[in-house]
Amino acid sequence: MSEKYLKDLVFYLEKYNDGRMKVMEGLHGIETKDLQIKEREAKSKLEDYISYLWYMIGVLVLFTTLFIIFKQKQNQAKFNTLMNRQRIENSKDLNETGISQTTQALVIKDEKVAELIRQIARLNEEGFFLKPKTTLYNTAKKLKTNTSYLSNVINNHLNTTFNAFVNEIRINYIVTELKTNNQMRQYSVKAIAEEIGYKSVDSFTKYFKQNTGLSPSLFIKKVNKEH
Repeated sequence: MSEKYLKDLVFYLEKYNDGRMKVMEGLHGIETKDLQIKEREAKSKLEDYISYLWYMIGVLVLFTTLFIIFKQKQNQAKFNTLMNRQRIENSKDLNETGISQTTQALVIKDEKVAELIRQIARLNEEGFFLKPKTTLYNTAKKLKTNTSYLSNVINNHLNTTFNAFVNEIRINYIVTELKTNNQMRQYSVKAIAEEIGYKSVDSFTKYFKQNTGLSPSLFIKKVNKEH
């Protein structure tokens, strides 16, 4: 084999290897570019997802804030309505406490019924209905009548039931006390319930909210803010 042939062979092999290396480098460059494109796309998607999360958090915070403001205004409106109603009730004669306006306007012809209602009002003045054992039976016994007649008078002439009548008296009393007596507002809800004859805190809270639209603790908080 001639020396010239060998040189040519070496030359072409080098050219081949150079070409092969350039092809490999080109392929590597393409792969690198593909990887870079994919990385940029993944990064863009991640940024979009993070932006979406922040947007949703912002919306949630906004709606939560608006809901809290709405509830505060709603509770304030209930509190103001209750205060106005209480001012009107406080202006009534003590002898008429617990008796509805409809009953006050009613002309009672039966003197026995009229006398029984006066006795009920007297018991109310004495704080009888704030005692824990104020039942229909005990009240009838105190008034020297029977439970059926007493229940009938309360239902037909006071337009309520015995239990509702007692609960209204208790709640009206404690609302006035909580509004005017700072020491009473320092009591626990349980102590306040016992003060007006309730053995169960749940029962007291239930009737308090039915009559005022607010729980005892929230009502006390509102009154404290007013003072």
